[in-house]
Amino acid sequence: MKLFNNDNIMLVNYNGFAIIQKNALGEPSNPEEPNNPGDNGNVVVIPSDDKVIAEVSKINPNDKNEIKVNTEASAKKVEVLIKDVESLKSGTGSLNITINNGVTMNLPLSTIDKSLLEGADNVTIKLDVVENSDIIKQIKAVNKVFDFNLIITKGNESLNIHNFKDGLAEVTLNLTDEDLKELNKDKLVVYYYNDVEKTFEAMETVVNGNKITFKTPHFSKYVVAEKVTDTNGGSSPSEGANDNTNNNTETGKGNLPETGSVVSNNVILVLAIGIVAIGGIMFFRKRKHA
Repeated sequence: MKLFNNDNIMLVNYNGFAIIQKNALGEPSNPEEPNNPGDNGNVVVIPSDDKVIAEVSKINPNDKNEIKVNTEASAKKVEVLIKDVESLKSGTGSLNITINNGVTMNLPLSTIDKSLLEGADNVTIKLDVVENSDIIKQIKAVNKVFDFNLIITKGNESLNIHNFKDGLAEVTLNLTDEDLKELNKDKLVVYYYNDVEKTFEAMETVVNGNKITFKTPHFSKYVVAEKVTDTNGGSSPSEGANDNTNNNTETGKGNLPETGSVVSNNVILVLAIGIVAIGGIMFFRKRKHA
């Protein structure tokens, strides 16, 4: 089924998938069901057992290109494959991709290094949602790792781009109440996970109800977790089992110890008392033998 609204935007719905794509200027005339379901001339949706692929053959290089992918079940692996490399090379617009109304990303075309597109066949924006990952087992976090990738394909070679050329991608995660169960929304922060250093880096985060928005200069793995702020103003994910059952704010269970905390001072105090006591005993023994 094809529908056109007053803004000349084509709405397409096939087999549980929906694509919103700006149409070329001009009034549509008696749109008919295509022979190949899922192909509207610009976008082909290819469902499979383990992932969903949305192939985009044409984009407007200097406009905001809306690409919406809806599935009947929550997609864990989604790939948006842009075949219009020339528009990517010359354009100043952006790709606004929405997946199941759960993940939205706005990717300016300036983030892609144009020099890397020479001889490229296509560019893929890839999202994998991984549950029960080892990297979140010891922190209080949403039980999902959002793994974003930007891949440039040239023949049989694939180049995974980590850092963007210029600009930031803005990502919004629309989480469910179940995702956020037992988590304190006032403490939630998006963290980038560094695979090499095995460390977390806090991103600038805005929380609005169940919507978590952050901006990033690169694609990688991201988690949503409660933060602990140290005395230097930095933050790290709050420790604790990821079933969110160890949140005891009175005893501090589930939290990382803060730099310069009372725990450290108590240890120093005990050591100092011990040293004084040992010194006193040695002093009285010397006087006794004198």
